[in-house]
Amino acid sequence: MLTYLRELSVDYVIVHKLDRLARSRADDIAITQAVRASGARLISSTEGIDTTPNDVLLHGIMASIAEFYSRNLAQEVMKGMRQEAIQGGSPGRAPIGYLNVRCQTADGREYRAIQLDRERAPHITWSFDTYAIGDWSVAQLATALSGRGLRTRATASRSPAALTVASLHRVLTNPYYKGIRHAERRAACRKPRAAGPGEDLGYRSTSPRLSASR
Repeated sequence: MLTYLRELSVDYVIVHKLDRLARSRADDIAITQAVRASGARLISSTEGIDTTPNDVLLHGIMASIAEFYSRNLAQEVMKGMRQEAIQGGSPGRAPIGYLNVRCQTADGREYRAIQLDRERAPHITWSFDTYAIGDWSVAQLATALSGRGLRTRATASRSPAALTVASLHRVLTNPYYKGIRHAERRAACRKPRAAGPGEDLGYRSTSPRLSASR
């Protein structure tokens, strides 16, 4: 949009709401100044914001509220994801070899946790053990797993399918199988150790074992 404003003559820039234009005060200021510099007028279709001093003040307040809402929502989401990881759950869908389950405490409170997928976990353990030997390529391993009968879990939109080479590579490089679960990018259950000889995919040469204690 800003490129369009610089290249062409525009009279109005119409947005549904100001909080849909930007979610930070700094971005709002930059976009508003760019719109004005092009000679266009910013109009909100649901908010009567004009160019009077009172309306400029109101615009600034609304932009600050939008930034607060966005940051507060992100903080609450991360708090929930961290708490879920602490309780033994997994933010989002558990990787293949594990299952998302709902459990209950003694007093009847429900919480989400992770347990082994007894059907698929042995295949995943075998894939780590076999690849660690160093004689198999990821493509060969994917073919062998398909022959062993490993299939992904069905979803509402997808039927079970064999792992592709790319998806198997993601499994082999996923730190989750080393016991590292991220509630956010900067936090993990424990620090990964330094890579050693033969660890081109980032996991131990003696394969990590799937654990039911997650």
